[in-house]
Amino acid sequence: MRYTNLLLLTFLLSIYHNNNAQITISSSDMPQAGDIFIYQNSTDLLTEDFTLTGSAYSWDYSSGTSSQVDSLKIVSVGSTPLAYQLNFNNQFTQPDYYSDYAQKGADLDVMGQVSITERFDYYGINSNSLEIKGFGAKINGVPASVKYDTIDQLYPFPMTDGMATHNSVGYYLASVPNLGTYGQWIRREVVVDGYGSLTTPNATYPNTIRVKTTLLQTDTIYVDQFGFGQTIDRPEETIYEWFTNTEKTPVMRVVVRNSQPTEAKYLLEITSGVETIDHDELAVATTLTSGVYKLVNYNGFKNVQVFNLNGQKVGSYTADQIDLRESPNGVYFAIIEMNNSKHCFKIIK
Repeated sequence: MRYTNLLLLTFLLSIYHNNNAQITISSSDMPQAGDIFIYQNSTDLLTEDFTLTGSAYSWDYSSGTSSQVDSLKIVSVGSTPLAYQLNFNNQFTQPDYYSDYAQKGADLDVMGQVSITERFDYYGINSNSLEIKGFGAKINGVPASVKYDTIDQLYPFPMTDGMATHNSVGYYLASVPNLGTYGQWIRREVVVDGYGSLTTPNATYPNTIRVKTTLLQTDTIYVDQFGFGQTIDRPEETIYEWFTNTEKTPVMRVVVRNSQPTEAKYLLEITSGVETIDHDELAVATTLTSGVYKLVNYNGFKNVQVFNLNGQKVGSYTADQIDLRESPNGVYFAIIEMNNSKHCFKIIK
């Protein structure tokens, strides 16, 4: 009997260990061009205490409700505007800045003097780190390709619980038409501060690590006309991200500014492609009823779910027809499940 109990205890401990195992994130766990990640934001989760962490920890955020859907699209460098690619798409003339993929970046306005819009950030993956090589954007309306003088390292590899804190610095300086120059100094401190299971409103991930990034940024503006410059310190940010070996993106991400959570979002779907389609690109139903769309060329179609930009499901269909007649005009995400893949389309009604 004692031997049987010992075997049972060993079995239970094995189950516990397997369900709370430490994992390692490496370069093979990063995204690649063509990946689309759909996230749901949650304002409910902003009241949580995200300082809580530990070994074999259980983070339970299942009570959060969604407030808005957004998507993260990973694209090839060659699909971005040609003027942006100058520094990032030639491994012979710019080997240090040759990039693996790009993604849309945030617009930036600095004191009403520098406007950075229509931005793409360029990323490189190697065995040691995921790096931002630079960006392409319109700076005060003029297209520019800006490489980082000091390349910014987002994550060191491998990442696992107990790794040493990683510090990195990034820096760039860009010419600003009709002004002078604008630059940014970026300092990151990256550490894995816990591992365990994570439950979001959408899914449970039994094996995750949590990566904590402390981000400091300083903007620099130099005005040629007046011959002087100034610096502006941005608020310190703490970013918490949960990674698994089964997805190629953080399954949850929280941003804290000035000790106050300002952004919390969790992964909803990963899809194999995304397109923007309008009435002409979808075959309208034979009745030509406004708001009814028929999907074509989808062999192996199983079902489709449609969400509005607030993350609310507005319809679920097992036939290849989408009926939005009762829905207001606007933008919707349609997630189409095939036999062996999923696709996401953005529908503009």
